[in-house]
Amino acid sequence: MKYKKAIGIMLVLIFIVCIGIGNYIYKINEISNINIKSITEVSNQKVTDECTKEGEELIQTNWTEKKVSPNATFIYKLSYKKCGHTIKKYDTAPQITVNNTKEELEKIYSDWTIESFSNNEVVLSKTEEGMCDEHYVLKNEEGQVAIYTIKENGEENVLERTGIIIKYLPEEDQKKLKEGIRIDGHEELNRYLEDYE
Repeated sequence: MKYKKAIGIMLVLIFIVCIGIGNYIYKINEISNINIKSITEVSNQKVTDECTKEGEELIQTNWTEKKVSPNATFIYKLSYKKCGHTIKKYDTAPQITVNNTKEELEKIYSDWTIESFSNNEVVLSKTEEGMCDEHYVLKNEEGQVAIYTIKENGEENVLERTGIIIKYLPEEDQKKLKEGIRIDGHEELNRYLEDYE
């Protein structure tokens, strides 16, 4: 009998708690369903106050001034007149450029043109008179493929001996390497070397 009373009291308490929780959830939903509308109207009237003389206009300032972030990427685009190539080089922001505005960068990089500017990326471009350093010749040197660089005056200098043995290459490639295969750009050079390997 005591157990029946205890169970009855427990059930009544659980019922009261459930009603309280249900009421709480209902009020939360009711509050979240209230639509609050804010309307901003732009007026064509001049803004004046005690500090503004009649006829003076208030100047709006820019609060979000763009500055170079410490982890911004700098892209340097060098165009060469003689060979017509454009080389892109990527780098992180040099320490002296961090927190500088576009105008401040124009002073630091006075011989470059700023093509685009944002907090995270700066693109600089410049035109050079000569020829880029990405002109190569692949040749047979002592039975292996050698990479030569071509200077502006046409002079060829050994850059690297690749260790790729020529006698294992197809006969047509061996003939081409004997004459020298002219290549422009790192990508094309890598493609040839991958084919030979």
